[in-house]
Amino acid sequence: MGRDGGFGGYGGGPTGGDDVTPGAGGGFGPPGGVPPLGGPMVPGSGSDVDTTLPLVLSIASTLLCCDPILGLPAIVLAIQARNAANMGAVDLARKRARTALILAIASGGAGLVLELVETLRYLGTLSVH
Repeated sequence: MGRDGGFGGYGGGPTGGDDVTPGAGGGFGPPGGVPPLGGPMVPGSGSDVDTTLPLVLSIASTLLCCDPILGLPAIVLAIQARNAANMGAVDLARKRARTALILAIASGGAGLVLELVETLRYLGTLSVH
């Protein structure tokens, strides 16, 4: 035991006396609780920019429509838009996401038109024989 009758040292009570109450400056962490991980959510911090749809459409149009000429740049722009949104550059993220979406839709449309032309050409050769 210590000189004052208490158990001082490791595992002992607080040294400031017995009037230490939780939440009165003697608690753990900052006042008001722990802030959320990654910092506070700020409106317009990139979370309102949709980068998933352009990425999914560009991958689908590249793989399903076999059009890498427009599909690959759409994938690159969608990834850049996601990275810009994560960095907080909301305007740049919106521009790149919009361009990626336009390229993905154009790639899918061109692929469908080419498939339609090939199908009609194939059906035309079947009727000749």
